[in-house]
Amino acid sequence: MPINPNLNSLAYFEAVARTGRVSLAAAELGVSAAAVSQQLKQLEEQWGVRLFRRKDRRLSLTIDGELLFQTTTSAFRMISRRPLGSSAPAQQPSADDALQPQFRGPLAYTAPQELP
Repeated sequence: MPINPNLNSLAYFEAVARTGRVSLAAAELGVSAAAVSQQLKQLEEQWGVRLFRRKDRRLSLTIDGELLFQTTTSAFRMISRRPLGSSAPAQQPSADDALQPQFRGPLAYTAPQELP
């Protein structure tokens, strides 16, 4: 059965995965840390996997979290380059994109249709 996650949950997840802290992600998103934590919990429950390893106040991604982070980051990047409903070609990557982390190795998957 396909999973249809809430886009806000994915945005919150992406911010936490990138910053490594719920409080930093919450400040960036302009919401409370509790709201971010709740969305993360819902994602983990919805997919039945842990996305983060928690140690003190710092979070690190599990293997499933890495996969979701790669997919989410890629999807958000594609969406931001091409306005919805536009027939114009997607914008070419900018020089800033070259500075973004590039993931290589065994977790380099292309657009999975659903997570386990």
